[in-house]
Amino acid sequence: QMLEISVFELRSTVTELEKRLSSVEDEGNEWKTRYETQVELNKQLERQIIILQEKMELIRGNPADKLSIVRTFDQMPV
Repeated sequence: QMLEISVFELRSTVTELEKRLSSVEDEGNEWKTRYETQVELNKQLERQIIILQEKMELIRGNPADKLSIVRTFDQMPV
């Protein structure tokens, strides 16, 4: 009878450990997915930054833009 109780307890322990193992594996997969998603988002944001920087350079260097008059006026001597 003591052996049967011991075997029952061991089986329960094994079952509980298997449940924990599967939940840990799922958590690892979730973190991997989150990481990959964040990396992709970072790449997209870096591309947007580059595009916006290029647009700023075009606006600064283009004398036909609407702000060129203001810049010219500001640069005039008193």
